[in-house]
Formats: sequence, structure tokens, C-alpha cells
Amino acid sequence: MSSPEELFKNAFERYESEPPEEAWQKISGELAWKSFFRFYPKRVNIYYLSAVLLIAGLSCRYAMTDANNDPITIQSVESGSKQITVSQRKVLIINSPNQHREYENKILIQPQNPVDLQDETAAVAFNTDNTQSTTKRQQPVNESNNIVSSDNAYDEVEFSAEFESDIVEGCAPCTVHFANKSLNADYCVWNFGNGTTSYDFNARATYNAPGTYYVTLKTVNGIRSKVYAQTVKVNPSPTATIAHTKPTTSAPMITEVRNADNVSHIKWNFGDDANSTSSKAAHKYKNIGVYALELIVSNQYCADTIRENVEVSAPEYSITFPNALYASSDGAGDGYSNNSKFSAFMPHGDVNQIERYSLRIYTKQGKEVFSSNNPTYGWNGYYNGRRLAAGVYVYKATAVFINGEFVNTTGNITLVYGE
Repeated sequence: MSSPEELFKNAFERYESEPPEEAWQKISGELAWKSFFRFYPKRVNIYYLSAVLLIAGLSCRYAMTDANNDPITIQSVESGSKQITVSQRKVLIINSPNQHREYENKILIQPQNPVDLQDETAAVAFNTDNTQSTTKRQQPVNESNNIVSSDNAYDEVEFSAEFESDIVEGCAPCTVHFANKSLNADYCVWNFGNGTTSYDFNARATYNAPGTYYVTLKTVNGIRSKVYAQTVKVNPSPTATIAHTKPTTSAPMITEVRNADNVSHIKWNFGDDANSTSSKAAHKYKNIGVYALELIVSNQYCADTIRENVEVSAPEYSITFPNALYASSDGAGDGYSNNSKFSAFMPHGDVNQIERYSLRIYTKQGKEVFSSNNPTYGWNGYYNGRRLAAGVYVYKATAVFINGEFVNTTGNITLVYGE
């Protein structure tokens, strides 16, 4: 025959909390008396009959007392966190939210704060381990058994709406990241002011057009809500393109800023430690190779950088100029003469490959004494029909070849009298 303790444990093996030792002694005594008063023919004697009469009288009194249906409340010594109620009446043992069985005269241990069994997951979790906290419990009731409004429960929780952004002002297009600093929000609603929204806790937004945008974060906790707002200013970005000639070692590269919008400052980096702040700049590379050309345009808000690789090559076509000119006294060498003694001052080399040409001759005081746009027509040392004085003069020449190569050169020429 099983002991009273084994009987008790078998009936409640699903429950983790266990009554204290004094509860076990009380229950064991009651079960022992029940066993003693069961009828067994081999044990009938005067003591048994006397006990039956005595217990019969006590039973009447016990029945009247039991009508009060007062349960025995015991505090768990081991857990120290829950109270259990022990009752010897007909009870319902709940094994799962959808199944139950009835037991006669068994002990039911009930937690003082029952789990809301409408949440099946929480109920199963509680039956497995009723020492862990559950996420959904019944609302507390007042003395009149009316459910207390949930507003009071939410009002006790600290609740806020707040966020920070990595930038508050930038240039379009720009992407702004927002870090949510709100407390105890059930959910969040972002409005970025550019026609887009989000329900993410942390969010980001991209602004493609200039303007001032009003960003709001609404947080909700129960029936309460709060709103936090901040502005993001988006400025116009500077933009530009590069136009330049094909560079060679014999001629400078001409660079120019084109299609510039919202630009107030310009800086060129030619890739060989040379730079310029002019919107149109000329630069001559000393060696062939590939150089990183960089154009930086900016305004009072931000800057934009444009980069290109420039390949500098040896010239395919070239021209040269003499450094002296013999001017005859009788006007020989009229500009087209190519005799050996009185040839005109003109370019030599790939003259037939020139597409555009310009030649200018100046005195040392800066007065222009000759000009020509024809590479086959040169200067003979005369000005307005008179031979100029012998001495040093300055020339400037430009030429663009049919392949796009460009030559820009200056130098001195010495005018010498001939017979």
C-alpha cells in the first residue's frame, strides 16, 4: 500500500511548488485516520467499534464545520514567492487550456495570481514552470469585483517620445539616420516630411530636393501618445562638369568649368602638385603619363568633387619658330618669300596639319606690329611699309591641329638688318 506522501505526490506531479513539512504532517494524519476507519473484517474489535462511535459524533461536527468551506492556506517555504490553497473538496485539475479531469477528494494547489488561460502559450508555459513570470495576467479587481481601468496601469509607466539625428543640415541629396530615444513605446510612427513614413523603431530618410523638412515621431503606450518633432534643412548642392583639351608634353592643357550651378568657389588639382582657382586654367605637364585631375566646387553649405584621369602623351604634331629674322632694305621677304637669305618669320614643322592658327608680334613696349591667322604667311620685319629698327621683339603663337592637339607658345625674335 502506498504511503500518504506518495499518494499526494502522484496526484500532483504536474505542480512544481510543494507544501511545507507541517502541511505534509497534517495531510498524512488525515489520510491515516481514513485508512483506520475503513472496514476490514479481520480487524473488528471493541476498540474499533468504540472509535467508530466516537468518530461518528465528531463527523457530525466536522460536517457542519466543513460547510463553511474554509480552505487551508499555506506559504511555500522553498519558493517563498507564491501562496497555495489546499482544499479537500471535489476540485477540477486543469492539465492544459483545452483539457481537464475531475478527481474526488484530492488536494488542489492553486496559485494566488492565476494566468489568463485565453493566452494558450502563456498557460502552457505556466503549467510547465509556475515560478516564471508571464506576459499576460488578469486585471486586478476592486472590492466590488469591477475590473480596474487599464489607464491606471499605463499611467504608472514612464513614457516618452524623443529621437536624435546624425545631421540636421546638409546638401541634397542626403540621407539622415534617426536614433529613437523613446521609453516604453508600444509602437512608433515616423513622418519624415518628404511624403514618406515608417513604423521602424530606428529609421532613416533620404532627401533629394532642397528645403526645410519637419520630422515627427509619434509614440503610443496603451491609449496614450506623445509626439516629438525636429527640422532637417537640406541645401542645394554645387555641381559642375569639366571641359579640357587633350594634353601633350609640348602644349599645356586648357581646363574649364562648365554647367556650374550653386558654385561660389573653384579649385583645380592637376595631379602633379600644381593647382589653380580659376574657372578656366591652363596647365602644361612636363612628362607623359596618367594624372588624376580633380575639380572641387563648393558653396557656403557644402562641396562637390569631380575626378578624371588625364593621359598625357607625346605630341603627334608639332611646330617650331626661328629666333632671328633678316630684314632686307628693299622689302625682300614680303611674308611669302622663302629664299635662303630673307625668309619670313613663320612656323616650321607640321604646318599642313594645323586647323586653327594665330601669330602676334609685339615690341618690347607691348605694341603689336604684326598679326596673322595663316600659318603660311609670316612677318618680314616691316610695319606699315617701313622696316622696323633692329632689336628684340616678342611673339605669341597658338595652333590647334586636326587631331585636337593644342600648342600655345611664346618667345623672343631678334630682328637683324640685311643688305
